[in-house]
Amino acid sequence: MGWKCTVSWASGLDLAALLVAFVLLSLVRMLRSNLHSIHKHLAVALFLSQLVFVIGINQTENPVWPLCSPPHCLGRSLEQLP
Repeated sequence: MGWKCTVSWASGLDLAALLVAFVLLSLVRMLRSNLHSIHKHLAVALFLSQLVFVIGINQTENPVWPLCSPPHCLGRSLEQLP
C-alpha cells in the first residue's frame, strides 16, 4: 500500500508541473509559434494520461479475469475454463 501512496503523491507533483507549464504556454503572448503550440498540446496529453494513471492506480485490486488466476489459465481454451 505504501508504494501506491508514493506514486500518487509524486504523480500529483507531476500534474501540478504540467498544469503550470500549460498555463505559462497559454498566457505568454511571445510564445505563439507552432513549436510552443505543440509543447502546449504535449503538456495537455501528458496531463491527461497522468491523471488517468493516478485515478486508476488504486483500482488494481479488482481481478481482470475473475474465473481463474492468470498462471492457471495459460494454455487453456475458453471451453476448458470453469
